[in-house]
Amino acid sequence: MRLGELLISAGWIDPAVIAAALARQRSGGPRLGAILVGAGLISADDIARGLARQRGVPAALERHLAQRDPALAAVLPAAIAMPMAALPIAWSRGAQGMSLVVCFRDPTPDHIAEVARAVGVPVIPAVACEAVVARELAVTYPDADRAAGVPDPDAAVDVDFDEPSAPAFNLVDLDDGRVHKDASQVDLMATRATGGALGTGRPAPRIEAPPRPPAAPAAPAAPTAPTVPAIAAPAPTPPSSAPPSLDATLAAIAAATSRDAVADLAIAFARGAWRGGVVLVVREGLAVGHRGFGGQVTDAALASLLIPLGQPSMFTTVHDDGKPLIGAPPLGGLAQSRFLKLFAGLAPLQIALHAVHVRDRVVNLLFAVAPTDALPPAATALGLVAAAMGEAYERLIRDAKRG
Repeated sequence: MRLGELLISAGWIDPAVIAAALARQRSGGPRLGAILVGAGLISADDIARGLARQRGVPAALERHLAQRDPALAAVLPAAIAMPMAALPIAWSRGAQGMSLVVCFRDPTPDHIAEVARAVGVPVIPAVACEAVVARELAVTYPDADRAAGVPDPDAAVDVDFDEPSAPAFNLVDLDDGRVHKDASQVDLMATRATGGALGTGRPAPRIEAPPRPPAAPAAPAAPTAPTVPAIAAPAPTPPSSAPPSLDATLAAIAAATSRDAVADLAIAFARGAWRGGVVLVVREGLAVGHRGFGGQVTDAALASLLIPLGQPSMFTTVHDDGKPLIGAPPLGGLAQSRFLKLFAGLAPLQIALHAVHVRDRVVNLLFAVAPTDALPPAATALGLVAAAMGEAYERLIRDAKRG
């Protein structure tokens, strides 16, 4: 079963949201988990739970990884851990002796076997969302070369497999009540609370770490920039000596020959008077990132923007009422909070949010962050741009029908 189907069957997310996220993924967006987590529609822990059910191994949540034993970095060398995205968590004592609990990004039989050979003891595999594993690996092995196959923490957060291929382990109590408990296996939280061996509640015996396999010294690697997921985005607007005027923008929108050109012109105008701005496309009950600038807005951030219009937020209010929102952002849900974090460095925020209508339907939401002393006139001008966008879309629809 695929990850999206598992999340739906668990009741953690709505099928319509999965369908929209998959459509976004097929159109060049990041992976499913990255879209859902980035939009605030689900937590990274729930992605881990879904992967755990899919792969048949325990889910290691963020709180479990935060309580791992950092000394285990000496047991599993970076040369093994980094390329396979394998993070040692804790020792476990069972009937067969000591085992090492290892959280994988991709717990395949080959990866599990290779780590077991490296540490010289059996391995109990777990799985977590990709970005969390990458982040904790960077902390555990700060001097290692992350270019050897470990994803950037801000990149895709999961691997969506068609069929489970790992050994048929039972889910164990690494997780909370949402993962089935098997008392014969590891209990990470009990171990960290008591300082004992996993699943025993007894003090862990002093043991010698398994010998590290000989490895050639790793050559220092030049730092590399994070890989940004490829998305369909326009070329940046070339710099000009002065921002486009309102009259010039309205005239250009009235003559635009595509919907993307209309959005580009709106963003180009916003750059002249606003500190940040985003055009969101409304489709299937969601507001989806399309164009934007300012704050921490990047192509990857835009590709991950997916705001449900059935949940409380300023976007839902403006979409439903059709009236603009001018001033300080009101309280909203998790998706709105994640969106506004993109502009946290521009605080205090004074914003304008306008609906773009085609007849009686909202097709875009136009958002901008203004300097506080320029909000009223700038908001009025932005409203005129939003109205011009709707008129341009109607014209393009008529032209397409004639064609």
